Amino acid sequence: MKRKFFVLIVSVWLALAGQASAQQGHLSVFKEDFYHSLTIGKKLAGEMVTPTAGKVGLTLGILALTVTDEAVIDFFRNHQTETNDRIFNIDWIHGEKNVLFPAAFVLYAYGLFSGNSAIRQSGLKSGQAMFYSGLIVITLKEMFGRGRPHQNYGAFTFRPFSFAEGWRSFPSGHAALSFAFSTVMAGSMESMWWKGFWYSSAALVAGARMYHDKHWLSDVVAGGLIGWSVGRFVLNYPKKGEAKSSLNISPFFKTGKYSLAGLAFSFRIR
Repeated sequence: MKRKFFVLIVSVWLALAGQASAQQGHLSVFKEDFYHSLTIGKKLAGEMVTPTAGKVGLTLGILALTVTDEAVIDFFRNHQTETNDRIFNIDWIHGEKNVLFPAAFVLYAYGLFSGNSAIRQSGLKSGQAMFYSGLIVITLKEMFGRGRPHQNYGAFTFRPFSFAEGWRSFPSGHAALSFAFSTVMAGSMESMWWKGFWYSSAALVAGARMYHDKHWLSDVVAGGLIGWSVGRFVLNYPKKGEAKSSLNISPFFKTGKYSLAGLAFSFRIR
């Protein structure tokens, strides 16, 4: 009897010790991932302000799109149907911060506690990409203060630092988050169908923002480029023996007889 009781005590003790060890291991991994996220943010901030020759061309590209902004919005306004309503309701899910951030958290938590490193990395990197894309977007929205299409002030009306929702059109946050999340998810599997699904769904979100009269074409293109660029940067963030990446984003804003706004992007793997 005593021997059985002793065996039971030892078994319980070993189980508890194993659980404590596992929890300690989870905490260690979490701390490492947290510091890794901070390091990425610091590196990303440094890369953003580094001047590159590609910025001029990309800035001109964004500026060129602003000429078509009003025509594109008119096209979407003239094609409002029940079928399109159902299709473009995707932005209530994909691109929505209250959906994507919890999704990234669930992936990370499941991967952490199940010991599945691939799933944990998908959750971690998608969270990192969306967080830093979001910071960039929030900053630029206030800097540019561009009026949203539904206000009917035209595509070239700006009120920088108004801190009002109606003046946060450029760039699109939904496009940025959807492309940030999709870029990381697309990079998690070597399948053209898988990649096509994620990138096409992100592109659909960009279309939905114009369909719902929330953003101009140049807004969603700029937002998509931010999300994609940061997502690629996070995916290729250099560890020992890995390739290095660089990301550069710079705003362009000019007032006068003609108001112009643009955003330059440069992403490079070397």
